[in-house]
Amino acid sequence: MSSYRSILSLLVVCFIAAALPAALAQEESGQAPVSPILRQDSEKETLIKELLELSGLRAQLQYIRGNVLSRLSPGPGESRQEFEEQRQIFANAYDPGRLYETVRGYLRHHADKDRLRAVVEWLRSPSAREITEVEVENSGPDAMQGFQSFAARIRQNPPPQQRVALMRRFQRASRALEQALETDMVTFQGIIEAASRGLPPGRRPTAEQRQRLLAEMRAQLDVQIDQYGPTILLYNYQEASDEALEDYVIFLESDVGQWYVNITNRAMLSAMSAAARRAGNGMAQVLARGTIR
Repeated sequence: MSSYRSILSLLVVCFIAAALPAALAQEESGQAPVSPILRQDSEKETLIKELLELSGLRAQLQYIRGNVLSRLSPGPGESRQEFEEQRQIFANAYDPGRLYETVRGYLRHHADKDRLRAVVEWLRSPSAREITEVEVENSGPDAMQGFQSFAARIRQNPPPQQRVALMRRFQRASRALEQALETDMVTFQGIIEAASRGLPPGRRPTAEQRQRLLAEMRAQLDVQIDQYGPTILLYNYQEASDEALEDYVIFLESDVGQWYVNITNRAMLSAMSAAARRAGNGMAQVLARGTIR
């Protein structure tokens, strides 16, 4: 179950894509973690694969590249050829297969089999399958199309207090909004730092300027999350039954559930960070050639 991934389409990728051209005009470094090859444990590999399938995470990883590309737009004075080159850089960086392998590799190195078994057992339950179906449906690039009308509707007719209280418990247990914000910042910083290496030294911002830029981005994202976050959760899970959500929250509040939240969020963060560095490195090569003004 990827509790915060469907928030990314509104709060993560679109913000990064919109902010990137302006930020590049003002920031260096980046170290992609390289996982050593370990002797594979066949049972563990099977459990990891089943977790990623049953949780819907593998299916949701397929949508990230589309979400990124759908929100890229040409910068001022940028030619079609320049824009298409940038699109290809991001398409390669956010390749679903590469994202999946990074997530799987993280779990291979950091997950233990006993907890994996417990999570997979829960993911096989009817409630888990219902939640997974809802989450996958809300991961595509068109998932937020009805959000504005939904938000207007619940202002006039608020959902039952029981549902609101349940979603508050879910928000606390999943740390969905906090994780979305962390992913935003790591992704944005990874792209900017890697891409800035392609800028001439005189155009690279100082460390103080970079920190100020990131602080401004953080402040804007804080406002967006405070304003829209709880309503987005209500919107994303509106098709889930109270019974399935209650079971989900109880699981997330358990020790195994909290382990699951932490390790899948870290695995996703690792994949998004690596993708951001790939995109930034690609942009750095283009900038170094002077192809993008």
